[in-house]
Amino acid sequence: MEFDLSDEQREIKSTARDFLASRFKPERVRELAESDSPYDDDVWREICELGWPGLAIAEEYGGQGLGTVELAIVQEQLGYACAPSPMISNAYAGALIEAAGSDEQRSRWLPGIASGEAIPHRLADMLWEVEEARSLTLYAAWAADAQPETLALAASMAKARASDSAWSVSHNAIQTLGGIGFTWEHDVHFLLKRARVSAELLGSAAQHRERVAALTGLAAAEPAVA
Repeated sequence: MEFDLSDEQREIKSTARDFLASRFKPERVRELAESDSPYDDDVWREICELGWPGLAIAEEYGGQGLGTVELAIVQEQLGYACAPSPMISNAYAGALIEAAGSDEQRSRWLPGIASGEAIPHRLADMLWEVEEARSLTLYAAWAADAQPETLALAASMAKARASDSAWSVSHNAIQTLGGIGFTWEHDVHFLLKRARVSAELLGSAAQHRERVAALTGLAAAEPAVA
């Protein structure tokens, strides 16, 4: 079976390559890596104007209604340019909601994800944090049974990420909900408090990061957690 890009897909690839090459020269990538900003807001706005966040989202929800191949083409060029952007987390959130969300959830969130607006972008980042913490935790659980000699490192990586993610996601959930999120009547407060307490159990995120550094030889210090 032969696979080749269509004329439209080749045009998308060419546009993405030229655009990203002009915005993310190596010195700019380094500058962003050394700054406090995870990505360039102005370039993200340009990316949204190009419609990339909505490439694979149905037109009825404000997307371009293309497909996963077109999305993969753009993601390939983002990777080639080493471009820092929330594209992959944005796409992940859109695909998850479109595949598994209710009609109400699709109507509420997909238009914003397709346009790259702030709140859907925050939701995409939250989803990414949860999935990364879950993956590390499941890997540590697997290591406990199958590769106990790697458990110390796997467990500390999971604990550090899960502690950070639990607090960040529950805090951002309150911010996303706006005024109602700050009221006692909203249940998200329970998650926030649980995240704060759990983050300190069995060693804080900072302690486990130190342990990871020690176990991997990145620091001379003794592991901070026994």
